[in-house]
Amino acid sequence: MVITVDLLVSWLGWAAILNLAYLMLATLLILVFKPWISSLHARLFGLEEARLPMAYFTFLGYYKLVTMAFFVLPYLAARLFL
Repeated sequence: MVITVDLLVSWLGWAAILNLAYLMLATLLILVFKPWISSLHARLFGLEEARLPMAYFTFLGYYKLVTMAFFVLPYLAARLFL
C-alpha cells in the first residue's frame, strides 16, 4: 500500500478529531465526576486527593500540547501548504 499525501492528510485530520474528542471527554469527566474520580485515582495510584487536581491539570495540559504538536498543527500545515 502506498501512502499518498491525501491519505496522510486525511489520517492526520481523523487523528486530530479523535484526540481532541478524547481530551474534551476526559476534561468533562474530571469536571463532572471529580469526587468519585479523585477517590478512585487516590486508591489506585496511592496519591493524596489534595495532589490530584495538579496531576489532572498536568495530564490534560501535556495531552493537549502533544495533540496540537503532532496532529492538529501538521494537519493544518498540510491543508494550507499542500
